[in-house]
Amino acid sequence: MERSIYAMDEKVKNAGMQHAGIQSQDVTMEVSMERSISAKDEGVGIQRAVVWTPGVAIDASDLEKFIEFDKGHIKEGLNTNGIRLPGLSEDIVTMAANVLYKMIRGIMSNAEDLEKLRREQIGRIYLNTESTNDKSRPPIEQAIELVSSKLLAEDEGNRWITDMLKSASIAGIFYACRSGGHSLYDAVMSVKNSMRSLDYQGNEMLESALIINVDIAAYDSTKAPRAEATQGSAATAMWITSHPKLERIAVEDGVGHHHDAFADFTKYGSSTPHVPSGIFSEEAFVYECSMAISNLEKEYMRIHGGPVNLYTLDFYSAHVPHPKQPKMLAAPLILHLMRVYEPKKLDGIISKIGAEPYAYFNGFTEMMKKRLESFNASGDKFKEEWEIREALASDSDLNSYWSWLKKFRKEPDVEAEMDRLHLNEAVSINRETGNTYTNAVFISNIAMIKYFAEHPEIGMKKLQQGKGSVDGMLLSYGSGAAADAYLVKIPAKSIMDGGMTERIQIDIDGAVGIKDYSQYRALHESMMREDSISKVVSDDMDLITEDKKLLRTDRLKEGFHVNRMKATGEGAWSYVDDKGNVERVRIRH
Repeated sequence: MERSIYAMDEKVKNAGMQHAGIQSQDVTMEVSMERSISAKDEGVGIQRAVVWTPGVAIDASDLEKFIEFDKGHIKEGLNTNGIRLPGLSEDIVTMAANVLYKMIRGIMSNAEDLEKLRREQIGRIYLNTESTNDKSRPPIEQAIELVSSKLLAEDEGNRWITDMLKSASIAGIFYACRSGGHSLYDAVMSVKNSMRSLDYQGNEMLESALIINVDIAAYDSTKAPRAEATQGSAATAMWITSHPKLERIAVEDGVGHHHDAFADFTKYGSSTPHVPSGIFSEEAFVYECSMAISNLEKEYMRIHGGPVNLYTLDFYSAHVPHPKQPKMLAAPLILHLMRVYEPKKLDGIISKIGAEPYAYFNGFTEMMKKRLESFNASGDKFKEEWEIREALASDSDLNSYWSWLKKFRKEPDVEAEMDRLHLNEAVSINRETGNTYTNAVFISNIAMIKYFAEHPEIGMKKLQQGKGSVDGMLLSYGSGAAADAYLVKIPAKSIMDGGMTERIQIDIDGAVGIKDYSQYRALHESMMREDSISKVVSDDMDLITEDKKLLRTDRLKEGFHVNRMKATGEGAWSYVDDKGNVERVRIRH
């Protein structure tokens, strides 16, 4: 039976014990210490990144009042400062168009990146979301049309860029919270394949890719009242190229995936409101990510013939429905690493909080795995799919272990390890955006790139240690229950050379803050209706005008806005400039 990362293969465990100076009589291979994460020349990853949020901002303390939560529940309890939501004149198409436009204009403003775009033209564009209502086409199709039309209106010389965008292979990936993590692998591999392609004259046929994530997290208070505290929205874009400046996605070292048919925050139904259920959600998140890490470890072993040393990681970015959730995953991960590398420190913790319960299971993950497998048995133990979550949530052994992990993660030595992994810095932007579904892990990852870019002394230290990068892990997770684990590397040379910060565009300002309950309720009720209802209005009605009335402002956030939509999915759009002027976007082919 395959084992989780909390039940390590003896070969991996013994190698790790040797690395920590611990002797073992059961070493089956000659490994004096674990290999560090490899650094191959053929790198593919993120050259530029954009985070963009829509035009309404709500402070956490105000949201607590609006949804009648205890004071401090969101701000202190969930560590969330505020959320961003779209106004009446914003939707998935305008959000995708805005982040794409920001990305293209950013590339055009940098001579080196513009030349790189000429050499590595964008061949694939991925749009990842769970918030679209159009089941026939991905929102990126209309978003590209809007961006292309604006670029051509600015300068006909931009035709080569618009032709490139409209000639790219586009795809809409629908997989709650996890679609971006899935697309990342495909995008990186497509660029890698292009690096091996030659034309008839022997020249490289390089291509790059764009990953765009757009989501709106909004919950019906009558169906999921507690979830209304974890709303939010954002759009992110990442330009995936060869030899990236910001971060390499080290797929050459292996990637871990794992999934189960587990109904965690699933959204069954479209025209009738779905009933999201988050029972056992946090535990499922920890389990699936742990299994993905386990599969990553196995892939690394297959590729390199030796185990990966996860204890050398400098940071990790995980799914962030609220800023405290990554620490829930960090606890069992740190426990796993302490077992191997810091057994004396772990003994000290156990002496204070008590022994790890059910140690014969080798961890929470293996315990849950065995529970899931037991439901396949015949007789009374067999469970229907809809009975599994309830059975897990009421399992006294699992609950006991989970309670112990909560105590473990509050220990000073464990908190110090979380600080070393920069978990607070990793959620610095997520605290302002709220829950952003498939964006969340990438916003966290971009925050880490930005953090290290602003601390050149860390890059210098890495170079002095003979290491070429700041190493981390990216953990994507989504419904039903699926996770992806990537090793990532931020080049130390890029940190030292500078030029990274200008390639990281964070646009979370310019939103209109609302303080009045009636404003929030009207906006929330609009979001509870599908765009095919809320955005389809009569010809004499203009959503930009209605947006200004609701938000009580003369100036909306700069960017694309929708005036109105037709039942066919066709629309009329405008661009609001930085002075608040509204200019219609004329579709130009």
